Amino acid sequence: LESASTWRGAVERRGRPRVALLCPGQGAQYPGQGKRLAEHDPVFRRTLEEASALAGPIRGHSLLAWCWGERVTREDLAQTDIAQPLLVAFAVALGRMLEGWGVRPDAVAGHS
Repeated sequence: LESASTWRGAVERRGRPRVALLCPGQGAQYPGQGKRLAEHDPVFRRTLEEASALAGPIRGHSLLAWCWGERVTREDLAQTDIAQPLLVAFAVALGRMLEGWGVRPDAVAGHS
């Protein structure tokens, strides 16, 4: 159904497509998150290791222990003091990994 306000046409793309990264907020984290990716991507893993070192211990454990510890539960990761630095570390690690693949975001957004 067309009306006077319908616009039809074509867009000619010049250059690379624009890319935006949207980082999730609290609630997206889960035990074991990113473990397989870290096993296969050294940039991702190194960035998480750096973030874990910078954050220092949280409730007596490193970020990596909160990520991949055997006894970590969803309830543990729902705690804001654990979830927030973990999500920031993952966002930075994913961004650096994508940057290594040549993906350069035009915009980055998120919440929490």
